[in-house]
Amino acid sequence: MTSKLDKYTVGRLLGQGAFAKVKLAVDTEMNEKVALKIMEVQDGEGFRTALEQTQNEVEKVSCLSHPNVVNVVQVAREGILEKQSGRQKRVVYVALEYCSKGTFIDYLIETGAF
Repeated sequence: MTSKLDKYTVGRLLGQGAFAKVKLAVDTEMNEKVALKIMEVQDGEGFRTALEQTQNEVEKVSCLSHPNVVNVVQVAREGILEKQSGRQKRVVYVALEYCSKGTFIDYLIETGAF
């Protein structure tokens, strides 16, 4: 089941944490896969803290340029996630370079390299 978020077609779940879900998506303008870290807008101190941590993370990672660091593609403080059912949610999201081989831990387990 797919959803739409701005210029992205959102697909399957890649992972999730307390305040965010990471989903595989396709940038419909560039026809490229990305990983979208999506946070549903909520009231409360916990959400504000998570949002602040995400902003700090994005600022730090955006300054880096290295083949072993995932690139930030786009940051949006306001987005509308439209489900296939037509239901809409206000979200904050970060589009990241998609790593097709999974997480670093997945890679280490699969290859035994370290």
